[in-house]
Amino acid sequence: FQAGVSIVRFQPGSGMLLAVANQNVINILDFQTFIVQNCLRGHVKYICSLCWDVTGQTIASVSEDGLRVWSLSMGGQCLYHYPSKGKMFKSVIFHPRYRNVLVVGGFQCMELLILECNGQIHSIHSSSISITGLAACTQNEIFASTSNEFLPVVNIWK
Repeated sequence: FQAGVSIVRFQPGSGMLLAVANQNVINILDFQTFIVQNCLRGHVKYICSLCWDVTGQTIASVSEDGLRVWSLSMGGQCLYHYPSKGKMFKSVIFHPRYRNVLVVGGFQCMELLILECNGQIHSIHSSSISITGLAACTQNEIFASTSNEFLPVVNIWK
């Protein structure tokens, strides 16, 4: 598609769409035709991580400057924006049990972000170690985090 693509994620469920992060833009492609369905713009810095929710209609993305949540059912509109305030976000997942909660990892932080219906985000600081990677498992409602501070560590969370 384009040079410089850093992240690709298939839409869960049907797998008909592909989210492609290129620098600070996410293109949503029909994977069979490679026609761009949506172009999600708003990040200032390069996107470090992105993920789909289980419905395949919402995407969360992080860059060092902040988090954004996008709705494909609303034409790619940015529903939420949460600045990183120097925490240099690196990874994001939707919580496997609570669909309105995001887990965000960054420099010396892991935060749970509760997305409210009125566009507000409530933050719960849950760790002071630098989180470089996150993975969720919806089947058993757990997620894993990894850190590369002094010794690489993997933690499992419920």
